[in-house]
Amino acid sequence: MSKGLKGGNSDTIKTNRIVVEMHVMPLIGKAKLKNLRADDVDKWLDGLMDKLSTRSLQGVHSILEWAIRQAQARNKVLKNVAGLLTTPQGRGTAEFPTRTGSPLDVGNAQRSSRAITRKAKIGED
Repeated sequence: MSKGLKGGNSDTIKTNRIVVEMHVMPLIGKAKLKNLRADDVDKWLDGLMDKLSTRSLQGVHSILEWAIRQAQARNKVLKNVAGLLTTPQGRGTAEFPTRTGSPLDVGNAQRSSRAITRKAKIGED
């Protein structure tokens, strides 16, 4: 990992190492990257769908893509199978459900903000 992150932010490197240890290494384990197939990556990502948010899944997928790209640069693999796939949608939470619609426009955001402010004021009484 250190070869591909020269000059990188130490916090980013630390976070990426944790992600690699928790999620990427269990996929790869002792297997060789040159033997990794797109089906393997799909199955792995699908297995993380219920455990991680969409954003976290994108991050994990991105780190795997990066690792394979580093192996390509060193002629250890020919094809980046992770780069050929789309990240699936992860889980939402009750507090932050997975979005299915479009974001609020300015008018709706302002109305929502006013309603929340009114509700907070009522609760103060």
